[in-house]
Amino acid sequence: MFEQEKQRASNLIILLIETILIVALVGESLLLGWDSGAVILLLLGLAVNWAVYITGKVPESTRMWLYFVLAMLGVFFYGIHETSIFDVAPLMIVIIILFSSTGNYKFINLCVFIYFFILGYDFVFVLGGNVKLDALSVTRTIIYLVFVFMAGQLMKKIMQARVKEIENINKRIEELEEINRRTEDFLTNVSHELRTPINAVTGITTIMPKNEDDVDKKKNILSVQKAGYYTNKGQKFENLGFDILLNDEKICVGLRNDSDLIEKVNGFLKSAYEDGTIISLAKQYGIENALLD
Repeated sequence: MFEQEKQRASNLIILLIETILIVALVGESLLLGWDSGAVILLLLGLAVNWAVYITGKVPESTRMWLYFVLAMLGVFFYGIHETSIFDVAPLMIVIIILFSSTGNYKFINLCVFIYFFILGYDFVFVLGGNVKLDALSVTRTIIYLVFVFMAGQLMKKIMQARVKEIENINKRIEELEEINRRTEDFLTNVSHELRTPINAVTGITTIMPKNEDDVDKKKNILSVQKAGYYTNKGQKFENLGFDILLNDEKICVGLRNDSDLIEKVNGFLKSAYEDGTIISLAKQYGIENALLD
């Protein structure tokens, strides 16, 4: 869902900028008296692209190609006029930056190729024999060629770095999910190891009061029994979640602020840690590095 919303937002940005460029191109065409047929074609293409975006029924890759084709038609129409031959380079650089957000290298390569094609077309068919190869014209042409080419290369480098970063993030997420799975398995086993002896204690303390006449001893036995079954907040012990935190390579255990349980369970954990039970469990689940010797 998040990925779809991200793609839709990217499409909207591309379409909005494309709309601004097309409207500006139409305005300039009307002022300079350029071919009205091409203007109608561009406006029709813009309407189709907005319809495709709003309906959302066309596949993502097809939508991007429709946006790209319209942008190239607009750049070509703008670039084949004598008054805008040298102005098409900045426009093409904007298009390169815009479509680099798609992550598709084909768009960048095509932008560079189409700019070279437009420039060649202008010199051959638009200017024809009127080309003046003075120092200024040659210098401007070379500079714009280099700028467009370098813009394409730079955007591809940025796209490659972005892809690598995403791959690293995904790899890290997978590693964290694996650690989380192993940790959950470890906690489940530790919880079981804790419940087993305490259940035995509560079972024994259920029987002992029947054979004990001493009031104080019987009271102590019942306290142990109650501590085994319930926390001080009324939770049944077998449903109590143990918060085992592996921070700074130390294992800490909390039992919902129940001092009686804390004392008993910590004693059990200490003996289990000293005899290697917890370390053995941790090794089984690959998280032994989280514990201190």
